[in-house]
Amino acid sequence: MFAWAKWQSYLPSEPQGDPIELSRIMWDKYSPLMLAHDVSSGMKQLRNQEKIPGLAIAKTVTASGIEEQNKPEYAVDGKITGKHWSAAAPANLTVDLSTPQTAAAFHVFLYSQDTRSYQYTIEISVDGENWMQVVDMSTNTDISVKEGYFHPFTAGYDFRYARLNMLHNSANNSVHVVEFKIMSQQDLEKLDEMDSVQVQSPDHGSNP
Repeated sequence: MFAWAKWQSYLPSEPQGDPIELSRIMWDKYSPLMLAHDVSSGMKQLRNQEKIPGLAIAKTVTASGIEEQNKPEYAVDGKITGKHWSAAAPANLTVDLSTPQTAAAFHVFLYSQDTRSYQYTIEISVDGENWMQVVDMSTNTDISVKEGYFHPFTAGYDFRYARLNMLHNSANNSVHVVEFKIMSQQDLEKLDEMDSVQVQSPDHGSNP
């Protein structure tokens, strides 16, 4: 018989010590580790991102296809750890901002729970007919990460429509977009104020 099977402990039936003081001691001891992990794990950045909805949130969005109940609206709901839009590749997602807006960056969050990679491009248009490509990730082989792909512009672009063309998924025949964020210069400044950690920003992903 194992000794621990016979071991008994006798706990006091009355509270011992000052619970507030004990809580303070525990916080002083472990909070630096918790805060450090919050940054190193990327969770701080994700929470900061969700605090800034961007220009596309709740705007009209259409897609060339859909799988099951994974609606395109999920890609502009401001939640970067929630539901996603999916469709058979290749497929595209188009956001209508209602009126021309000045944007400073795109931030694309894709499924990132394994070692898959995605390839895509982003185009913008003022009238919905004439399009200009501003992001080219058509040869990307980087593994998709929860921090997403960040594409800043060297100069602001004015456009009403933004189209995310999902071309390929290395894992299967579907593409999965958790969030397609369109960010203004003011949004980027707010992120800086939050002292956010740097997100993945591939040099080959954005055009000047």
